[in-house]
Amino acid sequence: MSALKKKGGSEADSFFARARAHELKPTIVNEQSNFVVITYWWGRGNLNKNTQRPCPEDLKPDQKLDVLPIKFEEMINNWEGACKRHKCNYLAEEYPEFAVKGGYQHAINFKPYFIDLALAACYPRSVLYIDGDMKIMMYPGVCDMKDIDYMARGWNTDPRPGDFRTHGKLCFDPYVFEMSGGTMFFGNTYHGRALLKAWQVETLKHPGKADDRILSMAIMLKKLLVSLSTLQLPIEYLWLDMDYDYHLRSGEDYKRNKIAISHPECLTGEDRAAVEGASSNRYPRSYDRYVSDLLFCDWDEIYEYLQFEDKSQVAPFKPYFDFLDNHGVVDIVPYSKKYGSYNPIVKKNLDLLSKIRITVRDKLVIISPHNYNTVSLHKVSSEHEAIITALKYILNGQHVVYIPGTLGRSASTVISKATKEELDFVARNTSKRHDRAKSEYSLDLDTGYPMYFGPNNRILKQFLLMTTSFKEMDKLFNRTYIFLTRIHCGWV
Repeated sequence: MSALKKKGGSEADSFFARARAHELKPTIVNEQSNFVVITYWWGRGNLNKNTQRPCPEDLKPDQKLDVLPIKFEEMINNWEGACKRHKCNYLAEEYPEFAVKGGYQHAINFKPYFIDLALAACYPRSVLYIDGDMKIMMYPGVCDMKDIDYMARGWNTDPRPGDFRTHGKLCFDPYVFEMSGGTMFFGNTYHGRALLKAWQVETLKHPGKADDRILSMAIMLKKLLVSLSTLQLPIEYLWLDMDYDYHLRSGEDYKRNKIAISHPECLTGEDRAAVEGASSNRYPRSYDRYVSDLLFCDWDEIYEYLQFEDKSQVAPFKPYFDFLDNHGVVDIVPYSKKYGSYNPIVKKNLDLLSKIRITVRDKLVIISPHNYNTVSLHKVSSEHEAIITALKYILNGQHVVYIPGTLGRSASTVISKATKEELDFVARNTSKRHDRAKSEYSLDLDTGYPMYFGPNNRILKQFLLMTTSFKEMDKLFNRTYIFLTRIHCGWV
């Protein structure tokens, strides 16, 4: 708590110490579910004016209310009821500590700490944070995927809420992850927990600023898309009823039965947030420089078969994918077509895979075209054979290091990095490209340097299955953002 004292003094220290002392306990209504929906709240006995109509910012002097506001505890009862109806495990923790003068400032800074505590309480399940004035509308099956560290509604990957109908401009840029803080999924993984720690550190630097902007800035500054496994969600996972419902009347691009998470209440105005104790300027310093100004909005490709573990998880994304495909923003390869134009290569590689025999039983396998004095060596004669042999071993649960040259000293570097940081793919990346937010988000392999391949990532296995050489591996990696954002990569 020493960092809190530096930034918030003994008062902040006291608030956080008392809040962290709560014993969190999830309510399990679905044993098969891999996640728990969580939120935290305060203000018992008080009316939540965001639930009234007209909204506070729209209410004229002396105007009567059409809908009276409800108390915070009733709002949370509704929140829990929606979770139960849709068979979601849940945890809604009340923090009376924040329901005092000056408490709002500390409460909004507490979110990354609360989520961290909830992850520990819900272990081994992951957590889906949604605000207390939101509602689960359908079971979010995408949260059952086991290889995701972080998910949130991505601003730069779903252009439907924008002004494209007026200006004809569409942006799709998954390499600048700006998100809305109302919906956030954190995997109970090494990298999910590490992201929370990074968020906490940045929050201390920017007290009172918007928590989602702080997290976006942390991800961009630290180039965390390289090492994280992430998925950016469409607006169906943070449906703002009062802003988006008019779209449903058009019958195009949106389907009510695909809305997974709804925000039916008024949004908190910036002015009212300031009155309640938040910073009046809620963007962290230099946010545009380090985040928004890095947008390129280029074409990309999405493989549904790679993105999802089973076909049922695609359904809520269908209106979103159809929109992107129909407007030429990205090319969508449907789940039924699997690898699309790469299907012939996959077929060829599966045939080669069936012919390769496992000859090394050690936990770590060395693959090389050269002779090494080790019983862990599996010798190969070509790059293609090396790639598919690596795939054979990681499918068998073994770790692989490919050493292309005669000097294997650098192999320890990639092994050490992979082990220390729990990575799936480690290599030397010499990319100098400037057509993405970070040059590290593209791949230009140093083919003379050792590479590490781990056994625990589904997308990495498909990546290897789709290629025949390291040059082709570069092209494939750079063709779709899925490999960068779903494989835990590390560059040396």
